This record gives sequence, C-alpha cells and structure tokens, in this order.
Amino acid sequence: MSVWRCASLSSEHLWTASIFQIDATWLALTGLYALALVVVGWRLFKEARRPILDRDALRFWAIVFGVVALFAVNRIFNLQFLVTLAGRCEAAGEGWYESRRPFQFALIVTFAVAGAAALALAVKRTREADRRLVLIGLCALAVLIAARAVSFHWAEAVLAFKIAGLSLNGLAEAAALAPVLAGAAHKRRRY
Repeated sequence: MSVWRCASLSSEHLWTASIFQIDATWLALTGLYALALVVVGWRLFKEARRPILDRDALRFWAIVFGVVALFAVNRIFNLQFLVTLAGRCEAAGEGWYESRRPFQFALIVTFAVAGAAALALAVKRTREADRRLVLIGLCALAVLIAARAVSFHWAEAVLAFKIAGLSLNGLAEAAALAPVLAGAAHKRRRY
C-alpha cells in the first residue's frame, strides 16, 4: 500500500505542513532558523572574501549553510512527519504496527549512539573551537529531528509540554541551534 493511499484512509494520519499550524513555537523557531541562515551565510561570505582563501573553511561553512537550510525547511514544512507517516503505513501494511514499540526504542537508541559517535569523530578531527560548536549543534539537531520522526508516544508527550507558550520540543530545538549560531558568530583569529 502506498504512503499516500494509507494516509488517505484516516484523517488522523494526514500530513499538513506546519506552515498551516502557526503557533509561538513555530514563529520563534522559524525566526531562529532565519537568523542562523543569516549568521552562517555572513560567515560563509567572510570566509570567501579572506585575502588567503581557506578552502576547507569555505567548504565547511557552505555545508553548514546547506544543512541549516534543510533543517529550516524541515521545521517550516514538518517534513519529518512524512517519514513518520511512511513508517506507520509500512508497519500497518506489513502487520507489525501493534508491536512497533521495541523497534521505535531501538531506532531512538541507534540515532542517539550514531549522533554521539559522529559528534565524537567530528570534534576529534576539528581543531577550531567555532567549528566544534557548530558540529555539536548540528549533531544535536539531527538526533532530535530523527527521534521526532520515530514518533515514540511518551517522548512526544514530554516534548509537547509547554513552558511560557513554547513547547519543550521547540526549546530543545532552539537549544541545539544555539551552538550553531554561537560558532558561526565567533570571530575567527587572524593568522
């Protein structure tokens, strides 16, 4: 059964872009992602205009800009829910939807371990403090988005908790985006 066919069977499983579900969290995070794109874009621009071109730095900041742009599009359009929907439909179609909990838990643990391993490797291979900060933030964002896509209900319940009108999910995403902003805004030493 195709994902679209499965989605059409039940209104509770329909995907809607979060751009149509605007709330304080969506506005705050969209603004934060826009700020991150401006700050990372400015850093990329500054790296490109250095008298002695550092191709590694230029490549790093170009990749960071692309990844932040992808995460921003994901936030705006709620794309990870499409992955959740595809997983639900596949599980229902194959008959193991009711026993999905161990699989979901294993996926979340796998994402956390893979994120920690990727972070450890990236930090070990990176000498610059600004880049390390950015990598910490990007790894945390990737793990958070992947964990949300798995759709473990108790985790969703915790992340949906609101503090001052902002969901805990949004606060966690903002906290993960903060090192990206700090690293991109960090003034590079002149050699």
